[in-house]
Amino acid sequence: MADPLDSAVMLEDASEIVQELYFDKYEEQYASRFGSTTNKCFTPDPVPVMGDGKTMQYEVGPADSVRFQIDPLGEIASPQRIDPGQIKIRWNRQNTSAHDFTQMSARVQFDLYTLENGKGGAIVDLADRIYNSVQGDFNEKLAILRHSDRTAQLALVNGTPKQNNRSTLTDSASTPTNTTGVRLAIDTGSIAVFKPNARYDFINPSTGAVRAGNLRCTDIPNYADSSVGFEFVTSGLTGELSTGNIANIADNDIIVYSGTYNSGLWSFGAWFAAPVNSATFMCGANRESSSYRWMIPQRLSAGSAPISKTLFNNLAIAMGYLGEDPQNSVVIMSGPKQHQAMRDEIGEDAFIQFPTGDERAKRFMNFGSIGLNYQHPTFGTVKIVADPLAREDRVLAIVNETWKTLSYAWKGLRPIKRAGGEHWYFLNQSTPNTGQGLIKAADWVGNIADWCTRPWKNGCIHTIAVPA
Repeated sequence: MADPLDSAVMLEDASEIVQELYFDKYEEQYASRFGSTTNKCFTPDPVPVMGDGKTMQYEVGPADSVRFQIDPLGEIASPQRIDPGQIKIRWNRQNTSAHDFTQMSARVQFDLYTLENGKGGAIVDLADRIYNSVQGDFNEKLAILRHSDRTAQLALVNGTPKQNNRSTLTDSASTPTNTTGVRLAIDTGSIAVFKPNARYDFINPSTGAVRAGNLRCTDIPNYADSSVGFEFVTSGLTGELSTGNIANIADNDIIVYSGTYNSGLWSFGAWFAAPVNSATFMCGANRESSSYRWMIPQRLSAGSAPISKTLFNNLAIAMGYLGEDPQNSVVIMSGPKQHQAMRDEIGEDAFIQFPTGDERAKRFMNFGSIGLNYQHPTFGTVKIVADPLAREDRVLAIVNETWKTLSYAWKGLRPIKRAGGEHWYFLNQSTPNTGQGLIKAADWVGNIADWCTRPWKNGCIHTIAVPA
């Protein structure tokens, strides 16, 4: 270049004076928290469970008292009695096989200087941000595990895994390793349960052993091909390190949150599953036993066929034999794909709007449900909702007021208060008998069980073909 450009002083000639500029807002590059649609179906029981559990007394059948006859002077019918029953939601700290609650816990941990620093020199207060995210994380995971069975299964690996070197499964290279990470497709579950920076285990379904554990989800899942990317972490915090061998992950391996295999909830996933002829259900009940068949929701199989108005009506007919009063609080819940298929099948003109002040609107407002309003002669007015966390191979018919959340000793996830009522406490130094160090932690814990007071009033259509 020539003058005057050669003699002009430019900012790049004094780069040492340049200060880094940042946007004011701290952006989140991951999907928002899920869970509100599912969690609104459950009413928290106002009284925590204490002692060794809580017993529900019920009537299996009314007294069979009335008889008809032709003879006007005939004998009066013999007296009959009701068929009573009771069942106990169990609390047992020593025998988990006789225990119906699931514990949830959380911990945050920082050095003293990070806590004192706060937002100084940073766009956000790191400690405060992580601390305040605990309740939202709990609410989302609670909703996710409500759709899982007792194994806590989130999804299954679908097909052959590849390396995590591209955003699509088709373009990814073959033969994944701990160095390259893994990208894989999922099925029998929702893609919405995978979130960047969350940790997952991959379980051998034959043995229950962890093939690869504590793998970190690296990016937003690819919804177009239902694929998710993971990395094997070898450095960082102790709780972030991965285990096992990515190369061993195979088709139909079970995916769970890290450390949660066989620690699921008694909730939708368990209640709507096919009954097993053994005393392994909640409360130690065998749902195939005649005494406990009231614990089985109405279950209709689609036989791997697509959702249809006929299937929907058949479920309504089956549930119609259980009572003649319209429920008016039924929520038809499915995944977004199945929800769209139902809308297309039923037709948009079948959905109605509630006039302002309508009692039906108030009823659903109390339950907090959102979705399409549909008038049905058996169900009454129902909500048809799409829940990203719901399985796409089934549709649930949920009667809201029958589902309760039981908590032991206190409600939900509670901060553990230490001496002086403080939540934060200093941890001991790594060298024994040298006192407390400069690391502070805060813990939360709780125990819950989801209970259905009248499961037979609820229903599902299962084994439905998943829409493309």
